[in-house]
Amino acid sequence: MRDGVVPDAVVLAHEDDLGRLARLTPEALPNAVVAGDPCLDRLRASTILRQKYRKALGAEQDSTVVTVTSTWGPGSLLGQRPDLINDLLAELELDHIVTTVLHPNVWFAHGQWQLRTWLADALRAGLRLIPPVKGWQQTILASDVVIGDHGSVTGYAAAMLVPTMLAAFPHDEVATGTAIDRLGRSAPILNSDLPLREQISMARHNHDHAGAAQLGPLASSHLDSCADILRTTFYGLMDLPEPGRQAPVFPYPPADLVPEREPVHSCWLTCDWPDDKDDTAVVHRWPADVTARRRRGPRALDGYLAVRYDHPRRDLSGTADITVLGDTDPSGVDDALRRTIRLRPACMVAVLALDETRLRLCHRRLGILEAHTAPALSADPMAQAVVAMVVHDHWLIRGESPPATIAIHLESRRILLHLKGIDPKAG
Repeated sequence: MRDGVVPDAVVLAHEDDLGRLARLTPEALPNAVVAGDPCLDRLRASTILRQKYRKALGAEQDSTVVTVTSTWGPGSLLGQRPDLINDLLAELELDHIVTTVLHPNVWFAHGQWQLRTWLADALRAGLRLIPPVKGWQQTILASDVVIGDHGSVTGYAAAMLVPTMLAAFPHDEVATGTAIDRLGRSAPILNSDLPLREQISMARHNHDHAGAAQLGPLASSHLDSCADILRTTFYGLMDLPEPGRQAPVFPYPPADLVPEREPVHSCWLTCDWPDDKDDTAVVHRWPADVTARRRRGPRALDGYLAVRYDHPRRDLSGTADITVLGDTDPSGVDDALRRTIRLRPACMVAVLALDETRLRLCHRRLGILEAHTAPALSADPMAQAVVAMVVHDHWLIRGESPPATIAIHLESRRILLHLKGIDPKAG
């Protein structure tokens, strides 16, 4: 078109785009086709698969999925708030799933190696990094909250009625009267001076559903009809008879959502004993590989540091209160636990999973203990660390061995912990 060649069809999403086309390239106006937005139509057809998308992200029924999305350029979220992803991971407990969707220009302008280097701490803290080619559509549908900017992914999320917040929004880069312009003037702004978890909860609770429902018609003049209009246009250009059936609109496949992620091998833990009972513990966890610029909210509480034995950061592994061991010869479990206590002066408890329900612990003061959990713990090392932390916290507060049974409330789960076989020889 820049060279004066007008294509046979210029596809537009909205009737308002006709006026913009008339101002910029009036020669193309006779060939304009207002067809709607095929991506928005596929998103609308995919909502039935939301639970499958959440499962692909590793979210449980009660998990809160928070997606950070950024377009490219200095006015983007990453350009304005480069620390936001780490801040979210540092402040949100591990029952939250944090994902990020970045514009392909971010990936390929800086290079994939550079991007992963920037996000290395976040990935170790549990970030789900969505690849640049596919998976972002499924991710926003799986999300409970999306934090973004003036990019199209933010707009699609808001149009799909996902509670949406803005961390950056350069109004001078957005065409007035568009769906994105409306979003920029109505969506809540993320305040960097306030605790993030409370703002996310407020965005969900106070979501303007009716206002968000107006964004879809602003983005597309033909909701749920784009495939039919495009097919009619294409067959007409080819001078072929159009099939008599309706054009199919395929949901986005759950199998195409393959986030890049790493297991969390370090976390901070806190433990509360409600009503001063010694048989009920409430546990909270935050990833330790990231630190927020400001310590806000419950993360400011003192806690215990837990790491897997082979964690790459020596500043964490060398100061951890709890060390989780990996595979060990069954005949040498107790020796491995005692050796860990000897070699790591800061470590108060070493723990190793014998199977899905049994763990072996070595406490620096209490000696060897065996723990049984019901239901079974996952293979997640930081879930195993919870058992060790509860045992240690009880000893630290009470100055005595813990009771034989403790009910642990971990996020949305209730775990019964049974202890036995105390051996005072810690090593």
